[in-house]
Amino acid sequence: MALPKLEGIVTISSGSSVSVTETGGGGTASVSLTAGDYSLSELCAYLADALTANATLSGTYSCSVADDSDTSSGKVTISASGITSFTLTWTSTTVRDALGFVGTLEPTAATFTADDASPWIWLPNVGRSDADLADGDEGDPIRQVAVNCAPSGDVYSWASSALRYETVIEFQHVKGYKGIRSLEVVTNESLQTFFETVISKGIPFRYYTDRSNDDTYTEHVAKQGDAERFGLEPEFKGWRGAQSIWSWRCDTYTTGASLTWTPLDVSPYLWLKADDGVTLTSSAVSTWADQSGNGRDFTQSTAGYRPTNPSSVQNGLPGVLFDGTDDYLSRAAFLSGTTNAEWFFVCQSTRTAASTNGWHDLGSNATSCLYPYLDDAIYDGIGATTRSNLGSGTSFVRTAHIYNVSSANPHVARVDGSQIYSGAATVGWAATFKLGESSVISTCFRGYLFEVVCTPPLTTDERASMLNYLETRWGL
Repeated sequence: MALPKLEGIVTISSGSSVSVTETGGGGTASVSLTAGDYSLSELCAYLADALTANATLSGTYSCSVADDSDTSSGKVTISASGITSFTLTWTSTTVRDALGFVGTLEPTAATFTADDASPWIWLPNVGRSDADLADGDEGDPIRQVAVNCAPSGDVYSWASSALRYETVIEFQHVKGYKGIRSLEVVTNESLQTFFETVISKGIPFRYYTDRSNDDTYTEHVAKQGDAERFGLEPEFKGWRGAQSIWSWRCDTYTTGASLTWTPLDVSPYLWLKADDGVTLTSSAVSTWADQSGNGRDFTQSTAGYRPTNPSSVQNGLPGVLFDGTDDYLSRAAFLSGTTNAEWFFVCQSTRTAASTNGWHDLGSNATSCLYPYLDDAIYDGIGATTRSNLGSGTSFVRTAHIYNVSSANPHVARVDGSQIYSGAATVGWAATFKLGESSVISTCFRGYLFEVVCTPPLTTDERASMLNYLETRWGL
């Protein structure tokens, strides 16, 4: 049995592709890649299948990572048979970087091996140490339970419906070159590189008990403290060379499958994201489909009023871009009678401070909501009968950020988790919801909406999970 390995889950956004030119084959083709989450091994297999299946290309392609043996390099190799040679150009740097390549695959050849190991895999020089359960087990089952005993002696209990699993991933006697980036023999082979690429960003990773078997694994996410701090410890103080010895411990959550948190975990009323559910008509957004399962799509029937959907705007993902003149999306309101809701916007204004920037109809207030106004202040009233001045000096609006509003009494606004406003309010909703336009003064938003989520009121922990999800996904 070979040593274990760790693999991160790579997220490929919509619009990703590669361009291949064959010699002695079918010519040149642009091959679109399906958006989704892939382990490194899955991504390699998928890329090979996509190239082979392309109708223009005539080669049979393979793509694999050198990870099967105890001495494997972690480098990816792409090859073609049935043709003389090929070149490959990356339109997605996410895919290129995940595979360990640093540029276009040229000059023409039949086989290309990456310059570096993939930063999305770690191949330790030792096996796992001190597993709390049998190696490969999903971990200790944990359930939230409350038990109370009344003065009468009656006992009342409550238990959550879901189990979570916790375990420890630990390695002892890790060689310096396998632990510390500055000591790497092969670029990207260290645990430090893997930690900074995957673990520290809250990205799930798979633990394989046997690196030669890609079918057996558990999937983990590091607990907060161990995601924040690398924590590699020397076993012998003062020894710092490539052959030095180190230990690493990481407390994790695991489900045995995917642990990725999404807004679906808090039963949202609405969930829009710019890389999924966007229908383009003549290169403009005619429908932005709700991902919550509630069918609350936003649409625009007038061609001239449709925003666009440029790719690779923020963290390699697209955005929905409103032109500031007449672009907006709308739908019938859906929060009538709701007295408490939360909204999350990942957004960015591209208008200068010295101009008006109306951006939504989501409240029943009779004055325009502006993000920002001429005085560089935000005037907002999401889910309120009146609007409020949230304050000036809002330079953050011109960079990508998370704007979060609690539509309740009090009305609370936050930016990237920090409160910027709290004030008394009466909850009230517009009859028609609009994104991109404030109808009162017919002024429109110039900028990007990347993701929009509307939820029931969240607990502090739920809000923290939402912020972590949005920050990680959008690279904030």
